[in-house]
Amino acid sequence: MVHLVERNLAGSTVVLPLAGTQNGMIVFIKNTSSGKVTVSPSGTDKIEGGGAITLGKPHDSIQLISNGAKTGGQWYIVSGVQCGAVLA
Repeated sequence: MVHLVERNLAGSTVVLPLAGTQNGMIVFIKNTSSGKVTVSPSGTDKIEGGGAITLGKPHDSIQLISNGAKTGGQWYIVSGVQCGAVLA
């Protein structure tokens, strides 16, 4: 299953679904705004072992895949164009 999330509001936050409920889900997120877009995991999930990721510039994008774990849920970065992305 593939989802495209396109945000066009500056200062937006995209909250990912729980990784444990979305085994193998691939999500594409693109910053179409003039400001920053924050991508946050749900609950105790992590993105690459950490917290939120900020897509800091217009046209930054990221592709994530979930591991499907009910405990220790992870979203892994598959690819991205990160002109100004910062791991939080």
